[in-house]
Amino acid sequence: MKQACCIGLVLLLQACSSSESENSFSASKPNDHSVYSKKEENILTFLNSDYEMSVWASLVELSTWSDSLKKNEYTLLVPSDAVLRVKGLDKYQALVPSKNRAALNKEIGHHLIPGRISFANLPDTVLKNVNGESLIYVSSTKKLSEFEITAVERDLKSGRVIRIR
Repeated sequence: MKQACCIGLVLLLQACSSSESENSFSASKPNDHSVYSKKEENILTFLNSDYEMSVWASLVELSTWSDSLKKNEYTLLVPSDAVLRVKGLDKYQALVPSKNRAALNKEIGHHLIPGRISFANLPDTVLKNVNGESLIYVSSTKKLSEFEITAVERDLKSGRVIRIR
């Protein structure tokens, strides 16, 4: 009996030690099960990671564009929170209720250009946003319609973000 208990204890210890090595996670070595594994960075994940664009990130997530931004290539002109405060946050807060969803979708669409556009070497041109509106880009002043592009462009795995300060 004593021998059977010892053998059972040894087998139990072996089972515990082998399962521990199979299921242990290391923060320094991410694996498939680790919370530290890097997600694919798209426009939405980038917006949510930048505290200077938190208002716009919230608006984009409420819009019907959020699913499309995860799957398709767009260039998004993102006003920083500072710019939105200057323009008046009341205007953007009014877009939040679900009854104003059409206006919110139109506002986000005004800032959304299909495809990945780089403004670095872009000549003077007319671009169309997803609403079909013409956005005139003047390379000498780095202006796209009423937006002055003063921030660095960020190329993501899926899409491009231009922050407007």
